[in-house]
Amino acid sequence: MRTPLVGLLAVSLALGASACSDSSSGSTGGGGTSQVTRWAGLVQGNDGVETGSLGIAVLSANPSVVGASSGLALAPGDITAAAVYSQGTPAQNTVNLSGTYTPGTKTLSVSGGGYTFTGTFDGQSRLNGTFTGPTTGGTFETLEGAELAEVLCGTYTGDDSGSWSFIIRGTALVGQAQSSSEGSPLELEGVVNRNNLTFYLGGTQQQVGTGTLATQPDLTISADGTWSNPATQTSGTWVANQCPTQSG
Repeated sequence: MRTPLVGLLAVSLALGASACSDSSSGSTGGGGTSQVTRWAGLVQGNDGVETGSLGIAVLSANPSVVGASSGLALAPGDITAAAVYSQGTPAQNTVNLSGTYTPGTKTLSVSGGGYTFTGTFDGQSRLNGTFTGPTTGGTFETLEGAELAEVLCGTYTGDDSGSWSFIIRGTALVGQAQSSSEGSPLELEGVVNRNNLTFYLGGTQQQVGTGTLATQPDLTISADGTWSNPATQTSGTWVANQCPTQSG
């Protein structure tokens, strides 16, 4: 049985910038500045078992525009990326990744530990793509602003079963549900209203789930709820826990 991959990846990658800021500037030693842009997100394996979290940090030298999103997309010169992919229970096993970001195509590729992640930045907030690994492939989804996002990794059961994971940033959420019978993941979007969660099929107003957030005694976040898919007339329950922070 494969071990699920879990763990929030708060990336502190020795890139010469503050870890508490989405975009940071500092001297490059040559009279210029550098900027680090970070994303936090989730990983979903095609098997519905492998799930986890991904942290990405991109360092750009002498960005032409300082600021989130646009500064990264327009930055000239060499841009390097680094990420950490943390594998969870029974013990965390951090996989260090490194690679490059190409401004012209807004594409990123990082690899390490038998994993390769390839994605595209939408120029606004999301950097999404696909991955291949030692046991399965799948997709990943991230939001810019790692320090502002919470990533929850979970599972769903009922008439179908698989992984149910999502990212919360402010009052919005995005995520994926991946059946253990494989096939394409179900894209999730939704809203957070206090502790109440509502999930919609991505790009629609078709509700596919509801849930409730709770804060545990150790101050981590958990959530649970119900799901239903009118297209397949299936339903059940889901649970998710905040992926543990992996600092480097």
